[in-house]
Amino acid sequence: MTNRIKNDPFAPWDQDAHARELETTDVFNRLVDEGHPGDLGRKLEQLAASDNPSAVAMLREAGIESPRTPHIFHLSDGSTGKVFADANGLWTATIRVGGKTLTFQSGDRDSAMMTAECHMENNRGPRELTESELLRVARLAQSGQSAAACDLYVRLRLDGEAQRSDEEILTDPKLTSLLNTAAITIWRYTRPDYVLDQEFEGIVAQAAAIRPLTVNNVDFLFDRFQEERSERGRATRRSTQAAPPENELVPSQAEVQNELENLSDVELEKLRLKTMHHRGDLVRKFNADVLGR
Repeated sequence: MTNRIKNDPFAPWDQDAHARELETTDVFNRLVDEGHPGDLGRKLEQLAASDNPSAVAMLREAGIESPRTPHIFHLSDGSTGKVFADANGLWTATIRVGGKTLTFQSGDRDSAMMTAECHMENNRGPRELTESELLRVARLAQSGQSAAACDLYVRLRLDGEAQRSDEEILTDPKLTSLLNTAAITIWRYTRPDYVLDQEFEGIVAQAAAIRPLTVNNVDFLFDRFQEERSERGRATRRSTQAAPPENELVPSQAEVQNELENLSDVELEKLRLKTMHHRGDLVRKFNADVLGR
């Protein structure tokens, strides 16, 4: 290193020029400007997060991993994110939400992670229930306490929003889908005769798109669905009971002969006279239609 400006041996000593020159060649020189309190920590952090070989080597020798290496951190919902620093000492926290990677930055590590956590809390949807929680809900519904079962189901799924009042939950448009799901779920528990039916599930889905559902709504829809299905079944059975073929309505020659042989003399005479009258009617009709008389 030089102690002269531009290596001029005849120039007077200039401390400031010497310091400025060292700043460009020695990364550990003048890390802090005494005129800016607290600046040392920031510059040290920037240096540690940089790709400077000297800084990385010194951190490694001290057993310290570079802040630029992503570290896993845990969110309150059980998911994880990553936090790391960039070359300028700015901390970045990344999380995955809905298949997308979201990025949050701050001047310090804890603030970056907290910003990510706050975003997750504000946008977290209803969670799924465990098997034991579902069993609790089912037992309550099957004991005839449908309203209490619905309340328990919704509270468990909302989890961290348990402090919200019933009025807030019932009037929140974002929770309409959850409340409809609660009504359908509790209804299934109260109807042991119901077996999953895709046609009925489609009807319920159409109804839910029009109006909010309740357990009683779903029960009414199912009763009407069963009545309409029964009526369709009866109509189908009637249509399949076709009339007998026309030739089955005409008796065979043997049947006619057998019936004639079993007639009494009086019945035979009546049949002969009836036949003669019918034949006469046919002759008169023929004369009127064809001969005009």
